[in-house]
Amino acid sequence: MMLNDNQRRSLGVKLQHLERTVRDLLQKMKHPQSGILYARAALSLEEQERLEPVLHRILEEISVLAERFALERRADHVRTNQIIRDTSGPSC
Repeated sequence: MMLNDNQRRSLGVKLQHLERTVRDLLQKMKHPQSGILYARAALSLEEQERLEPVLHRILEEISVLAERFALERRADHVRTNQIIRDTSGPSC
């Protein structure tokens, strides 16, 4: 199946958001956070053991789709608030 440029860009944006969400979940489930007025408890070990393989599988599928549809990797640069194309390839 071939995608036109608009479809490819749209898919890339959606998968980028999904990847960020999955990576954020992986980070948060192992490291409890506590702020001044809130605390976020970590998941139990049992919950982590069930959820972690699923999240890693999602990242693998994103990688497969990125390769299959030749999706562009984009890099956010916090200092300059710019998004640029990154040609170094995806990382899981």
